[in-house]
Amino acid sequence: MTVGSMAFTTVNEDTFFMQGGISYGPAGPTTNQFYTLDLTQPTWTTVNPPWRARVYPESLNLIAKINKHSISVSPDKQNLTFWADYPGLVLNYTIATDTWTQVPTPSQLTFSSDLHSETDPRTGLVYNPCGYNNVSMGVYNPATQSFTPATSPNGFVNDRFYTFVWSEVRNSFIFFGNTPIRETNPFVEYSTASNKWTALPATGDTPRFRPYNGTKMLLFGGEPSNESSSGSLYILDVPNMIWSQATGLDPSLGRSAMACAISGDNFIVWGGIRFISGGTPQDAPGAMLIYNIHTGAWTDTFTRGTHFDPNTPNPEPPGKDGKEGDVGSSETKSNAAAIGGGVAGVLVVIALVAFFVIRRRRQTKEKSGNGQRSGDYHQQDQILPSMETSRDNPPSSSFPFDIYSHPKPEDQKSVGYPIPPQKYTAMQESRAELDGRSNSGAASPQLNHFIPPPPPPLLSSLSPQDHIQQLQHQIANRQEKLSTQSPNPQYNPSFNSEISFEEGFRSPRGPQGAGVPVRKNDGVSGNFELQQQINSLQAELNRLQAKLDS
Repeated sequence: MTVGSMAFTTVNEDTFFMQGGISYGPAGPTTNQFYTLDLTQPTWTTVNPPWRARVYPESLNLIAKINKHSISVSPDKQNLTFWADYPGLVLNYTIATDTWTQVPTPSQLTFSSDLHSETDPRTGLVYNPCGYNNVSMGVYNPATQSFTPATSPNGFVNDRFYTFVWSEVRNSFIFFGNTPIRETNPFVEYSTASNKWTALPATGDTPRFRPYNGTKMLLFGGEPSNESSSGSLYILDVPNMIWSQATGLDPSLGRSAMACAISGDNFIVWGGIRFISGGTPQDAPGAMLIYNIHTGAWTDTFTRGTHFDPNTPNPEPPGKDGKEGDVGSSETKSNAAAIGGGVAGVLVVIALVAFFVIRRRRQTKEKSGNGQRSGDYHQQDQILPSMETSRDNPPSSSFPFDIYSHPKPEDQKSVGYPIPPQKYTAMQESRAELDGRSNSGAASPQLNHFIPPPPPPLLSSLSPQDHIQQLQHQIANRQEKLSTQSPNPQYNPSFNSEISFEEGFRSPRGPQGAGVPVRKNDGVSGNFELQQQINSLQAELNRLQAKLDS
């Protein structure tokens, strides 16, 4: 039965779990169905996907009432924990034995739906924003079954419809969605090591989709407030922070609150709710959707595997020097962010993101050339779960910026700015995935380079004149670097054509979806990256100069 607002997760890109949900059809409103999709099969079509029905013991009949809940995964990937904050139910599921255990529900657990729980794989602790008495983030220790509060910015997590995910690359949680300024900055980062929240602003429109290995973010579906569900698909190239719009779906296939998974080259979408402007919500069409990230096309066939170059070294693990935490110091640039979306104050932190990826890979290449080991780190970035906001919850009008740490002006030099998707619209209940690609043998996806409107002002206190000087300096630095590093004597640094980011940069994934972002064809792809940064910086410079002249 097709449903929406189900709990779902993917384990090792091998098994896609989906449980519960709500139907707007005659079989609704809720269901206790529990299915897994086998992603280890070599190939199958959307006509006959390899579903497997799972069962519950009769004692767990309460699970039939669950929707708008979440699943956390144990660090060893052997157990799932179902968090149904409403009606206040916590269940452990052991995958290998197909057995269930009811966990004593913490008395402080917020009695509400649309909350999300996520595991820190380093400690096994489970974090639940707004989960502690509806006023702060709850931290659950499975070993002791204790539930304690953690720091939450004032007025920040007292709402619903957000995404909270762990990133291996940054060793931190990323919170997306329903912040008090979600219309302008929906991204913040929480470091468990420092117990600190940090703003991660970025410009642009952010429909949503899920992440795949840390180098690409795909954003799919959802609906702007009071509009019909969308079938649009956007891709953010994280190293360059460049948004592109991929081939979307017919509006009749648009949806919200669906389940999504990544396995190899395949982005999989199932179920969801179709909101219709001025009409009654409906179940999304029942057929499964598959987008092939390698070919850049929607297809009805799943093909196991990915395009991977095993000879390309992996980068060393982030935070290897023990530095974590604040954005604003020079050390923070290697631990800042890898994902962005939003509008106000977007340029500074996003710039640090691009700098982090480029610098980390350059260091890896240098170490490899000196005979040092650079392939010890093979840890895959966690696939980001659903990113949800709600049409029923308008954004707050104010936001306490002082609760976050922001970059210092002196740390903003020599950093490229992004070109994200158009104006930020709070896309409701859509999904996001990350993707790591390789240049090796890959066909270039048919992506249209997406040019958004001018970015908004920086979060910093720089004057427009100082900002212009900074941009001019950064453009000059990149043009000089572009002219000196090019391996092609015919390469023209003033080249200004629009280049698909998939041509400019790809990073591989392992044969079974493993592997971390790496660089191929460093000279050529580096030229593309630099040129894209120059184009972005020049666009921002032109905008500021035009504004001053007006």
